[in-house]
Amino acid sequence: MTKEITPYAMMNMIIVNDSVKDAAIHSMLNFGIDTSRVHFYYFKMDFRFIRDEGPIFLKGYQGHLMGVDFNYNCYGKCETYSAKTALGTMDSVIETHMGWQMIQTAVCSEGGDREFNGQGTMMTVDALELYG
Repeated sequence: MTKEITPYAMMNMIIVNDSVKDAAIHSMLNFGIDTSRVHFYYFKMDFRFIRDEGPIFLKGYQGHLMGVDFNYNCYGKCETYSAKTALGTMDSVIETHMGWQMIQTAVCSEGGDREFNGQGTMMTVDALELYG
């Protein structure tokens, strides 16, 4: 996937530590991937489902990227997973690091339940999008 994306767009990759970064770079170089097209972001976590807790990107009215800070709650089991750090949740940490304007919301979202068509339509599971 990285080999197909990087010739056309910059890629952002979330990693847990330098040894994972080194292994990723080594693997990419073996496949002839231009690693200068990949930005690495550190986030230490035990929970591995990026679609659930990762950043959600929106386009503002002028076309600029923005982020939404959802109140992710690990399906009610955040004490089991280290989805939150001293810096915040994964979505807010990555969005802040990228310098995006953040939209705060009272919606508690598990994230992985959403699909978009790129034209303003979202399909979701209402049990995973909770208010308050």
